[in-house]
Amino acid sequence: RSEAARDLRTLSATGAGGSTRRAITATTAGALAFTGAVVGIVGGYLAAIGFFRSNSLDGLSSLTSIPVTNLLVILVGMPLAATVLGWLLAGRDPGGIARQPLE
Repeated sequence: RSEAARDLRTLSATGAGGSTRRAITATTAGALAFTGAVVGIVGGYLAAIGFFRSNSLDGLSSLTSIPVTNLLVILVGMPLAATVLGWLLAGRDPGGIARQPLE
């Protein structure tokens, strides 16, 4: 986050408008959310396969019903929400463009 804030201050200092800063922030948030959703879904299914493979009662038959609607909500809805919130919450001119933040 601190690296992104520094980049946005640089863009603002060079004359980039609010829409440019909003687009960069929204795209970054959406890409990170999509990556998180894909990694979460794949990781969850790999963990479930590992668990049910060793389960002697059902085996892998528990994984035959895939919750497509829920997975689509996660895979599409989460990045969409992150993109919209990134667009709405970004784009303001930073308060102190000329000074470096204390870390």
